[in-house]
Amino acid sequence: MEPDESYDAIVCRHLVWTLTQATLEEWFRLLKPGGKLLVFDGDWARPTTLGRLATWTIRQIDRVIGPDNHYDGALSDRDATIMQNLPFGDGLTMKALLPMLKAAGFETIEQTPHQPIAAAQRKTANLRNCLRTFVYRRFILCAHKPV
Repeated sequence: MEPDESYDAIVCRHLVWTLTQATLEEWFRLLKPGGKLLVFDGDWARPTTLGRLATWTIRQIDRVIGPDNHYDGALSDRDATIMQNLPFGDGLTMKALLPMLKAAGFETIEQTPHQPIAAAQRKTANLRNCLRTFVYRRFILCAHKPV
């Protein structure tokens, strides 16, 4: 319901994997010429090799000291059931997202490494949250609307 070309930037964190092509097209419509779409997301369906070890370690910590009542993340069985019904419930990758962004009209798509963010998170995180930063492949993309 927003007017065309009304935003300089749109930032989306950990959400694109739940959305469809129509959303990317709507964001393109909302951006001013030269506007940017910044996407922070990841493949929440397939843990990395190190991520499987981190998940196992988190479960052992939960068994010894109890579950983390402040965390309701993608490690739960309930979330796995929900994921089956989402557009990218089987995993979102940059390889899958890039053609969708181009089809929506975006040009010049830049990748920024996520590792510095995860490293900064680990500096103040407890052990479980530190381990969680290793579970999934995450990525950051910046897509530009042509001028």
